[in-house]
Amino acid sequence: MRTTADAHYIGLAMTNVTPNLVVPGGSRPITGNNPIAFAAPTRLGFPLLLDISMSAVAGGKLLLAMEKGEKIPLDWATDRNGRPTDDPELGFNGFLLPVGGHKGFGLSVMVDILCGVLTGGAFQNDIKSMYKHPDDPSETSNMMIAIDPAIAMEPDAFLDRMDALYRTIKASPMWDEDNNMYIPGEIENNTRRRRLEDGIPLPGSLYDEILALSARHDSQPPSRLP
Repeated sequence: MRTTADAHYIGLAMTNVTPNLVVPGGSRPITGNNPIAFAAPTRLGFPLLLDISMSAVAGGKLLLAMEKGEKIPLDWATDRNGRPTDDPELGFNGFLLPVGGHKGFGLSVMVDILCGVLTGGAFQNDIKSMYKHPDDPSETSNMMIAIDPAIAMEPDAFLDRMDALYRTIKASPMWDEDNNMYIPGEIENNTRRRRLEDGIPLPGSLYDEILALSARHDSQPPSRLP
């Protein structure tokens, strides 16, 4: 998606995944947390970049909470019976809850229609989980769209309007004056710069796993900063 924006196009990409999303009150998943990504070029040195799944949180956050031994909020996931849980392991082995309740559920169904139903690809239960079947093709389906702003206006005019959009967002007042308003992708871009300078922080247990894998495969492990 960033490459699309770097080429001065607007990008929209969607992917469906195996059902892992349960509607609040339901006991079985009927759609996936199908992610949507959107990118638009700017003059800021990074694109406006939105990358979200339709679950309240990505499954990787549950794995990270497990690594850290932390509890999770009750609106993140359910156990295998569809009941909300604060245990990340029960949640990871159970089902995810949609972001925004019925709104996230509706968007996930929309993605499944555009990616799977419309394209003739796999959808719903025809898709395999990469976690449960790591050696099998997942059969996920995709929809990718690139939009040239020049079909509507001169490219510089579009970027001028993106500049105006950014200025308006940044000028929006915050009740906490120590906070800032950001466009989608700006915080991630700031984090990327910090990680390139300072490295990537990892839980100790995860770093130990990486060391063990490096030793097993006779490869050079990443250096650990103080």
